[in-house]
Amino acid sequence: SNSVLEKKESFDSFDSFEFHYTISDALKKCGYKTPKAIQVQAVPLLQKGYDLVAVSKTGSGKTAAYSLPLLDYLKKNKVKAKPARMRGLVLVPTRELALQVFESLKKYGKGLAFKMGCFFGGVGMAGQIKLMGKGLDIIVSTPGRLINIEKEGHVLFDQCEFIVVDEFDKMLNLGFQKEIETLWDKLPTKKQAAFFSATHLKELEQLVAKYLKNPLQINIKDVEPIEGESEGENQGQKGQGSLVPHHDVYFVNDSSRKGLLKKVLRRRSVKKAIVFVKTRNEAEEVLKDLKKAFIQADSLHGDKDQVERMKVLGQFKRNKFKVLVATDLASRGLHIGGLDLIVNYHLPKDPRDYKHRVGRLCREGQAGTSINFCTNRDKKLISLLEQEFKSPFTLN
Repeated sequence: SNSVLEKKESFDSFDSFEFHYTISDALKKCGYKTPKAIQVQAVPLLQKGYDLVAVSKTGSGKTAAYSLPLLDYLKKNKVKAKPARMRGLVLVPTRELALQVFESLKKYGKGLAFKMGCFFGGVGMAGQIKLMGKGLDIIVSTPGRLINIEKEGHVLFDQCEFIVVDEFDKMLNLGFQKEIETLWDKLPTKKQAAFFSATHLKELEQLVAKYLKNPLQINIKDVEPIEGESEGENQGQKGQGSLVPHHDVYFVNDSSRKGLLKKVLRRRSVKKAIVFVKTRNEAEEVLKDLKKAFIQADSLHGDKDQVERMKVLGQFKRNKFKVLVATDLASRGLHIGGLDLIVNYHLPKDPRDYKHRVGRLCREGQAGTSINFCTNRDKKLISLLEQEFKSPFTLN
């Protein structure tokens, strides 16, 4: 791989990166101590101005790996953003991830006095257009909303110096390729670019080649557990060592799923759980059944508008209810503290989707369990997952 640093350098603390002192102070206030593997490799390369393609598991610290050098670059190279322009752009696939990345940038950049905007669909454009008119240091946006604002004549890209495309693998799966191409054509030729992904796809290599010529590449494989703490949170595990989820398998048929789910949620000392289902309709059916059984729950899926979704997520994070019934909308990028149980009401077809789902667990040094409702059709997938996780699943 051409991702190796030009000389042996040691990055055993965030001070080693020599960020602007305001960023260093913000990291200390957050309690960040030791950089993670993706940060150790990506940050110095981005600081040196290289284009980068980085693959690292969900929860491994990718958000900080690109946010910190972006903030540092903009602070050390002061230029005022003109009206309708941005200096840094972060593209993400979903509204939820946009808000989460935006919060991280505000946290890491506290005291920098940067003007930042977070743009996504499902809400009116007027406020976003007004904010854009002032000129922004950084925009975090879903591709579609940014294109819509540009079509209305309120965005110009000639001042963009640094672009990050986050969760590029998910962008591909959600069909964002055309939107990314549309935006890319509007960007200046001279810019720094970074593509971050949770999984390595062959299609990803071919597509990135359209946008970047000879980028450096990082692929963090099994350096870290399947999941660690939340994105960018580097407080360490307080002596507990690396945590990985425990995987349980329960054989079911279609008529026994609902009853077993209620038993699982009642008999375990569950603090907070996500139940992953296949469809939006199924999410509502399962939710209705749990409520009948007096189990505190709510649902998250694409039929809910942005305001509803953010309200549900906020309440779940604040422990207003203990079970979230969700489609794969909740399987990527979201950090939910205190989560100790994932139930795969239906197993996904793709092992990568399973890894993203259980990626919500084992953050902030807390152990977690994944319970999998399995039919005879799923046995092959369970075998694949056992090989992937290098551990047998417990049959019940």
